[in-house]
Amino acid sequence: MSATKMSRMLVIGLVVVALAMFGVTGYLYYQFYGIPRCPACGMLITPEMDEHFKIYTDGWGEGERVHACCIGCVFRLLDPERGWDELYIETFCDYYGPDKPIRIHVWNHGKNCEVDPPTAKVLLGAKIVKSCAVNRIVYDDYAAEKLLKIGYTEHTMKYQHVPLPEGTPVIPPCKCAPMLAEKVGIAYVPPSPIVPVSFAIVGIVILLVSIVMYRRTAAKG
Repeated sequence: MSATKMSRMLVIGLVVVALAMFGVTGYLYYQFYGIPRCPACGMLITPEMDEHFKIYTDGWGEGERVHACCIGCVFRLLDPERGWDELYIETFCDYYGPDKPIRIHVWNHGKNCEVDPPTAKVLLGAKIVKSCAVNRIVYDDYAAEKLLKIGYTEHTMKYQHVPLPEGTPVIPPCKCAPMLAEKVGIAYVPPSPIVPVSFAIVGIVILLVSIVMYRRTAAKG
């Protein structure tokens, strides 16, 4: 095989590597920034979570739309240092389903709170087992009692189809909000863009090298 042909094959190989680098860059960027994540814990937001919690900053259905993966993380978003001061939360009972909507207006980082209905309760399983999968919100005490026994229903998000740990506390939302905002808060740190940018830079360098090599090969005939 001639040196010219080998050089051309090397150039093609470098171009393929550069394109692969650009592909990795796009994939990482999409994973890091293209898919909404729960600002409190970093969990990827699924369509089911998006439907279960509608959270806004300036009123019911107004302002910035904020995401969360569970009712515990909803209140963690009120972190006094890194979170929001005021949130309008629309959700529904994990036992009865969408027919029993629950509205919570919290401000002053959770210290002030209004709940409709006032009978709503939070089943904070994460206080026993550190997992978002064991948090629930219910419309009334009967729903709380039933979920403590059966764990979940068809109205509970699929990733939460697990039993509730023994001793799961049942807490009114207005007591739960300031507790989680101050004692737990936002723990997730978004990944640095350095990683995808590094792949992009390497891809550009390889592509430039391949262009230079191609021109030299072409000049030699």
